[in-house]
Amino acid sequence: MVNTVVTIDSGNPNLVDMTDYSSSAPVGSGPTVQSQVLWGMSGLANTEHTVVFSMMSGGRYVVVDALVYDLNPFLDIALFSSPFKAILF
Repeated sequence: MVNTVVTIDSGNPNLVDMTDYSSSAPVGSGPTVQSQVLWGMSGLANTEHTVVFSMMSGGRYVVVDALVYDLNPFLDIALFSSPFKAILF
C-alpha cells in the first residue's frame, strides 16, 4: 500500500491513499496512473499553519508527491506569503 497521513494544525488526520488497486505491477516499479490531486483543504486563515506528514501504523514510508500552497483560489499560480515549513516523521 502507498499512503500518507496528513494533519494540519493538530486537527483530524487525513489518510491519502495513493495505491493503484487496478495495477498488478510489482511494488517499486514506478507510476501506474497519471498524476492527479488526491486530497486538499480549503478555508484556512491566511496565517502560519503546521502540516505534518506521517505514516500509518506498520508503514515503512511517507510519500509526498507534490504540495501546493495557494492564497487565492481564483489565480492559476501559487502565491507564497511566508517560508513554508513542514515537519516530517
